[in-house]
Amino acid sequence: MKNLGILSLLLFVFISADVFAQEADLKKAKKEGRKELKEHYRTVMYPILKEQHSTFDAKLDASSLALLGELRAENNIIKADKKALKKEKKKMAKDGMDEEAIKAKTKPKQKAIRDRKKEIVAKLQPVKDTYADDIDRAIANLDKYKKGWKDERLKIRKKHGMKIKEKKEKSDDPKKVEARRNRKIAAFLLWDRQEPKAPKAQESEDDDAEEMEIFGGDED
Repeated sequence: MKNLGILSLLLFVFISADVFAQEADLKKAKKEGRKELKEHYRTVMYPILKEQHSTFDAKLDASSLALLGELRAENNIIKADKKALKKEKKKMAKDGMDEEAIKAKTKPKQKAIRDRKKEIVAKLQPVKDTYADDIDRAIANLDKYKKGWKDERLKIRKKHGMKIKEKKEKSDDPKKVEARRNRKIAAFLLWDRQEPKAPKAQESEDDDAEEMEIFGGDED
């Protein structure tokens, strides 16, 4: 009986060690995956995105360019606030707060961020009206690359065992189609990325940043 107890203990130790090793390997793989996603953005996506946005900006008159500069700066502040709120929610969860309590506590901040974003998007209207054809051409040029980019990033995620979002069926409801189009236009006009530095494996876990920024308008 004593030997059986010792054997059970040893088995538990071995199983636990194996589980911890697997978790460590998975964590390392995800870090490498995030690094590869960021490198893909830096070397494959960014040069094309920068070229298309620079070409568009060069067509703007001084007042439109100044307006976009102000709105892009405001949008960058909102993105930083969203990132800070995400970290705050993670800390709450880590401290043992349940999901409903976290939602209730952060709801006012989330609403304030959404309202600020809506205000920025509304202020884009003069540029959207004046440069509608130029915007459509630039977005059409980028759309030629997006399917390939998505496929390449999906392969990276699969290779490293990363989270893969379930593909949604796009609604053909006219209101939702128009909403997708407006999100895509807003994302294009507010894009304001500096050239990324070469990534490190231990960087932020926010590996969806580029997808949300570039592909966000494609989803409901």
